[in-house]
Amino acid sequence: MSKHTLWFLVLLLLGLILVPTAFATQPTEISGYFDEFVPGDPTTPTIYCLHTGKNYGVPDGFITGCVIQPYKPGLAQKGTFTGWVDRKYGTCEYNLRTFDLDGIARFSMNRCAGDLAGFHMKGVGWTNGFWEGSYHFDP
Repeated sequence: MSKHTLWFLVLLLLGLILVPTAFATQPTEISGYFDEFVPGDPTTPTIYCLHTGKNYGVPDGFITGCVIQPYKPGLAQKGTFTGWVDRKYGTCEYNLRTFDLDGIARFSMNRCAGDLAGFHMKGVGWTNGFWEGSYHFDP
């Protein structure tokens, strides 16, 4: 192996080690309220609409959209969020652990598409219609 080839390989390895890593933005706290439409027919999807407003620490209408959650018995539910986040429109996978004995529902949104690609959110909601959590956008 020639001296030039050896130096090239060393520089290549150093370049791979020193490549800057992309970091997501730090999570931002957020809160809001939700509306829920629970159909009388158990085979009809449940619809949750999530909202924020100026009274919840963010500009009015920062998040507004709805989750369509197909009927499935059990605590773990999946659905699709479609709506606006910070004036960006798209869809996200919505995962919900429904109200348990403590009266708290835990949810997350990820795997987003459209303008919301890279959006991640997690939160908790209560039976009184309010929720809080945190979100961030990947770079």
